[in-house]
Amino acid sequence: MFKWKIIPLFMIMLLWLSNIHAASWMQQRWQFKEAYAALQKEDLKTFHTLSQNLQTYPIAHYLHYFYLLKQVKTEKPSVLNDFLTKHKDDAFVKPLRKKWLQHLAKIKDWQTFLDNYQPQKNIILRCQYLQAQLETEKIGDDFVKEALSLWTVGRSQPKTCDPAFNYLYKNELIDTHTRWIRIKNSMQKGNVRFAKYLAKSLPETEKAKASFWQTLHKNPEKALQNVTYADNDITRAMIAQGIKRLARKKAGQAHTFWQTYRKNYAFETETKNDVERYIALKALNQSHPNAMNWLDALAKDSVDEKVAHAKFIYILKQHNWALLAKMIKNLPDNVKEELKYQYWLGRALEQMEQFAQARIVFQKLAKERHYYGFLAADRLNEPYQFNHQALKIETAAQKALLAKPHFLEARELLKVGFSAQARLEWHRGLKNLTQQELRVAASLAHKWHWHDRAIATMHKAKTYDDLTIRFPTPYYDLAISQAEEKGIDVGWAYAVMRQESAFQLDARSTANALGLMQLLPATAKEEGRRQKLKIKTETDILDPENNIRLGIGYLQRQLKRFDNSYILATAAYNAGGSRSKRWKKAFGCVAPDIFVEMIPFTQTRDYVKRVLSYASIFEHRLLQQKEVTPMRVEPVDENCQPKDV
Repeated sequence: MFKWKIIPLFMIMLLWLSNIHAASWMQQRWQFKEAYAALQKEDLKTFHTLSQNLQTYPIAHYLHYFYLLKQVKTEKPSVLNDFLTKHKDDAFVKPLRKKWLQHLAKIKDWQTFLDNYQPQKNIILRCQYLQAQLETEKIGDDFVKEALSLWTVGRSQPKTCDPAFNYLYKNELIDTHTRWIRIKNSMQKGNVRFAKYLAKSLPETEKAKASFWQTLHKNPEKALQNVTYADNDITRAMIAQGIKRLARKKAGQAHTFWQTYRKNYAFETETKNDVERYIALKALNQSHPNAMNWLDALAKDSVDEKVAHAKFIYILKQHNWALLAKMIKNLPDNVKEELKYQYWLGRALEQMEQFAQARIVFQKLAKERHYYGFLAADRLNEPYQFNHQALKIETAAQKALLAKPHFLEARELLKVGFSAQARLEWHRGLKNLTQQELRVAASLAHKWHWHDRAIATMHKAKTYDDLTIRFPTPYYDLAISQAEEKGIDVGWAYAVMRQESAFQLDARSTANALGLMQLLPATAKEEGRRQKLKIKTETDILDPENNIRLGIGYLQRQLKRFDNSYILATAAYNAGGSRSKRWKKAFGCVAPDIFVEMIPFTQTRDYVKRVLSYASIFEHRLLQQKEVTPMRVEPVDENCQPKDV
């Protein structure tokens, strides 16, 4: 007989209150969106009415912020000042203050500008701060220092800076040495024409030296034959730059000149190390017979990953496996223990037919969930180890963290569609958290499907084994269907998304690549025409469904272009198809793992390694299999037999 379960009254009350609370959040979010929409339409009556009903909503002050941002030209200074003071620790203070200061400078309200200025990165505002001091005749103790720091940069500054610079000229605060500092900064940045202009203000006795520096820049080989200027910081900077410019094409001659000048001039140790490191690396690129000796002679402080990689590639090109093993064993401990060098130590031992030792190296590596760990597993013909370990976070811990204002505000901003502001609040909330609290925060972000913050927070917590959080699969149905339709591995598509944007929907690069798969507008529009998708605006490109369709279509084209080479197609997605084509022609007949190491761009080289290994992780996540197909580290040119496979 069926028995009814008796639910305690307090449980019923809790469920009722929970539903009421959820409804309250939903209503407030809706009102927030409506208020913001009214503000954009300049319907201030509706805006103020809705805002009044949201006084207890955790992000109500953001509505006030958006209002002040639009009314900055007409609002009373006291209102703006009170708001900025009250919310001095909030994320939106900087953009509001910046816009207000820009307005105050435009209307020349210098006193209010001065009263409300706080240190800025914007050069124009920094110069206007100095101008405000001049206009109000309230020159502070930091005026000259700030003005000189702006004047001595190696480029022309905006006209806004002229009042401050004129003060320096008028009061004879720019001496010959200061002029030389600006000339030096200009020359080192390659702004030769500007340096030539600056040299006109030097004393007649100094102009020849400035002219010589310009000659040294243009023809270092000739000019370095006869440097006779006295030993000082400017002369040393001039010589060091000339040596490095010569080394770009003639490292051997640069090294010869350097041996003389390093004895005759008192270069600082840091400068010596920098010049010698530069010469040695250029010599290696130019296949100079003494390059390896010069690299070996570098000071320990100069031996970083770039130097180690350069030596490694040089030896790898020669297929000198005994020398490679020796080089790795002689690397600093913190470098040689990297997975990369351990893998190549194993490869060297294998080629030297020291199979037992190679196997020991590979067995240790194969335990790692990493590009080199997967390569090692492939050498052993063993399954990959994914080492998934789910975070165990109690609901109480999540609630405790959500009680902190920044996290609650981040959640609500995310819910109402202000992800940029939400990220700022999230970032501020992460400060001073313990590692365990960071893990709790990551679990919260994942719970909200805020994947980019979850991934970033896991990294900050140095917690890498919860693959559900670190390798999520949003837009699953769309990604699967598009990958199947276009005949590519869906794990690869997800890997590209993960590497490009970490699943940040509104991601935008400095090159203006947009969305989940970081598509340039021209690429997106071209791909849109191919797929008969109307792509006219950035909003169209940022739309996640469009972005995935276009990105996977572009991946398919690269894969087809490079005869199903996932290595070349992945490199092309990052660095462009013409470069992949050039690299294939230059060294396409080497073993595929060697090919990846020989990609000359560090960013692209690392990108390819991550995407290939992430593809295997996503395949494991998608199929829930302990074993997956090997990474797509396959020969890049089927028309030749790779060496040292």
